[in-house]
Amino acid sequence: MRTLFLLLLISAELASAPVRHVERRSTYWPNGHVKTQAEYVGDLRQGEYRSWREDGTLYELRHYDRGRESGVQQSWERDGTLFLNYEMRNGRRYGYVNAKPCLPSAADGTSAVIESRAQ
Repeated sequence: MRTLFLLLLISAELASAPVRHVERRSTYWPNGHVKTQAEYVGDLRQGEYRSWREDGTLYELRHYDRGRESGVQQSWERDGTLFLNYEMRNGRRYGYVNAKPCLPSAADGTSAVIESRAQ
């Protein structure tokens, strides 16, 4: 009986909640190329957000859930090199943000040792 009451209460709450539709919004560069394209529910980003440079090359791909970063977040250099690649889960970032090795890597994949000589 309690379960039935809870189900009816939840159903009534869901039925009274306003239905929010996902709206796709775009902005454009002065030359007519798409600058940004994002999905919103109200004023909050929801789903994919993409941005492009003025020359039309993809700059970033982000994902949002109720206005917060969620899922894979990526950005690229002009030449297509991925320079930002992380995932947001439960408000925490996992992955690389502008990662550059501190030392150049050796041919075998290990870090090369840089020797400093006293003069």
